[in-house]
Amino acid sequence: YWKAIVEYQRFVTEYPQSELLGNAYYEMGDCYYILGEYPRALSAYEQAVNQGGEAGRMALYSMAHCLYKLEFYNRAASRFAEYVEKYPDTDLSDDAQYFVGASLYRASRFSEALSAFEECVVRYPQGKWYNGILIAPAALFHKGLCLEKLGRYREAYEVYLGIIRDYPGARWADGSSLIQNVRFRIDWLKQNFL
Repeated sequence: YWKAIVEYQRFVTEYPQSELLGNAYYEMGDCYYILGEYPRALSAYEQAVNQGGEAGRMALYSMAHCLYKLEFYNRAASRFAEYVEKYPDTDLSDDAQYFVGASLYRASRFSEALSAFEECVVRYPQGKWYNGILIAPAALFHKGLCLEKLGRYREAYEVYLGIIRDYPGARWADGSSLIQNVRFRIDWLKQNFL
């Protein structure tokens, strides 16, 4: 990837007026991202966003993920929300809406995260991760976690029961069982609050 980065840097230096400049910055950002060089990836993605077009759209989404990886959760939430606002109907919009909630949750903004996860389920009920697994059960699970953080234990319990009822084979994006986590939360709530 380092060799590719060198070539992309050469391209942007030698052809600063090229219509492919945004693509070069975006691809450079991806190389840095894969290498775990998130600050450098962020910088390259910002350049791609400034160029606009399809590469700019993709870079906005990737920029938000960089911010999330760097644990700048408030900024990540803003960028994911910006993506959804600008591009509400792309193959990444459902994922971006989920990560609005995930970013807000990580920033301990539980009430706002709750709204974002609810919006994910309402707006993208059939949204899928890159591998075809439904996003809605994960969004509902995190809705339940937000409700717990807000002291609304009975509502969280009902959300978890709904996941088991409506999505009995639910999985996380990595393919592992989401239902195991749901059952754990139900048991924990029964033992401690219900």
